[in-house]
Amino acid sequence: MKLLVKVCGLRTVREIEVACDAGADAVGLVLSPSPRRVERREAVQLFDAIPPGVERIAVLGPEPGEERALLCALPWDGVQAPIGAAIETPVPLGAYFLPCLRSVHEGAALGLVGKKRAADRNQPPHGTVLRAPGWVGAWDGRAGRCAGTAPRRPTLRGHILLDGPTPGSGTPPRRGQALQVRHRAAALGIPMILAGGLRPENVAEAIHALRPDGVDVSSGVEASPGRKDPARIHAFVREAREAARSPPPTLAPPR
Repeated sequence: MKLLVKVCGLRTVREIEVACDAGADAVGLVLSPSPRRVERREAVQLFDAIPPGVERIAVLGPEPGEERALLCALPWDGVQAPIGAAIETPVPLGAYFLPCLRSVHEGAALGLVGKKRAADRNQPPHGTVLRAPGWVGAWDGRAGRCAGTAPRRPTLRGHILLDGPTPGSGTPPRRGQALQVRHRAAALGIPMILAGGLRPENVAEAIHALRPDGVDVSSGVEASPGRKDPARIHAFVREAREAARSPPPTLAPPR
């Protein structure tokens, strides 16, 4: 299965072009307060620069505020938010949630995006995305039904994202905790994207150790906070792809 690569925190059309040319499957635009935040006008310009086939991910913080309006202004493919916020944040119909976990304790809440949640929620709020076997549907609370389609291209739909304790800081998750979340997610049949502290210099090691279904990078390919380095973006995608093609080692159970 192809390793998915997401490049996050892009702020210029040139950065979008570089990431897509390097082979990114998805790009993330940060809407919440951050050195990488984009305003409404910038987001519209960047959105237009993203070619078909590359997923467009809105990245939110734990307490989404004014950026909610921008969510509805553009046809995002997915919305990334901390797992606590992801359950409450409304998203446009058709978009999916990419829940972000920042610790093993949040990993214990994987049932929130597991297969059982669709049956447990009697009346999900309008716009909530629920995971079900084989597909993800956007719940339309007004119609009282779930509608979903199987993905036809590489997609982050249905995944979770494991980040470090402070997303965007370059701090990685602890290896032991990452293994626990990886095994828990695998037991639930949920593919995992690894983020936090990844760089061209260490992404191959992380892929060999954890065998994630995808990787996500932001600060690890920057020349300075909020400014991407084209050479590092290309190097990151290249190293990730090469590592994914190498024979996977046996994944040891967490201790």
